Amino acid sequence: MAATKKSATAKKAVKAVKKAAPKAAAKVVAKAAPKVAVKKAAPKAAAKVVAKAAPKAAVKKAVVKKSASVKLTPNQIKVLQTVHGKGDNGHTPEKTEVRTLDSLIEKKLVKKGAKDKATGHAPYRLTKLGQKHANTPTS
Repeated sequence: MAATKKSATAKKAVKAVKKAAPKAAAKVVAKAAPKVAVKKAAPKAAAKVVAKAAPKAAVKKAVVKKSASVKLTPNQIKVLQTVHGKGDNGHTPEKTEVRTLDSLIEKKLVKKGAKDKATGHAPYRLTKLGQKHANTPTS
């Protein structure tokens, strides 16, 4: 008999939760139902509130995300254009160009190829993003 009373009050609490505002729902459940019903009813109310808020938050994040533009120094542009001029064979760097090419790799404008067994050097090639920047005129 005691179990029937608890379940009946729990049902009333759930109905009250549906009618009440989300913040007031927890108060109504706590007053109307025993502590066992609060544990069951409160997460449901919280899940509904989260489900309603989730699509709005996802839309805001999608709008805020933008890709950062790549800023290059004149020396980096010069090296990028020399790599572009070499084409499919790839560019074998001089000693002075290695640091510049490393920074271009970090910016994902250039990629390093497999080491050639005959020469012992790895060729550098442009990525698609690098091709866009190599075609822009220097200022």
